[in-house]
Amino acid sequence: MTDALPRFLALCKVRYLPALSFHCDYFEHETHLQQFWHDEGKRREIQALTEDEFYREYVAGGLIFG
Repeated sequence: MTDALPRFLALCKVRYLPALSFHCDYFEHETHLQQFWHDEGKRREIQALTEDEFYREYVAGGLIFG
């Protein structure tokens, strides 16, 4: 089982949709929310990246489908 979708949703929450609320059956999202959302420094870093930098750093390596 991959956790690419919960990771992607956590990144979307940080970058684009702070009001996004989601849950996973096995609570994989908690790790990513802890890593990206609850860490103020990491959250600011993600928000400050350009779209290309954000994609290369955080999205490109985590395939959601495939």
